[in-house]
Amino acid sequence: MRHGSTSFSHSGRGRIPIPGDGRMRAVRRETTMISPDLLEILRCPHCVREKEGMLKLVKDSWLVCQEPDCGRKYPIRDDIPIMLIEEGDKWVGVAERDLPIPPPGD
Repeated sequence: MRHGSTSFSHSGRGRIPIPGDGRMRAVRRETTMISPDLLEILRCPHCVREKEGMLKLVKDSWLVCQEPDCGRKYPIRDDIPIMLIEEGDKWVGVAERDLPIPPPGD
């Protein structure tokens, strides 16, 4: 973890103060903690064989292939990118703005 960053557990829970009484309460966070280094090396498994297959992080919960003829979108669940071609195929017809947050499970 980088110095000065906020700490969250791997369970997807953080702590926030309850207004008015100063106590802390566990809450489910809706953002992922995908490292920039991981994002730099991940590629669309369908496209990478013949193209660059670069991915873009969308809504902190999706990796979207940037190849013009692809359109696959891979969900990130519990901070784990689900990089299965079959999973990306499910979301080809869904616009980025319509992707659900958090991504649904199976």
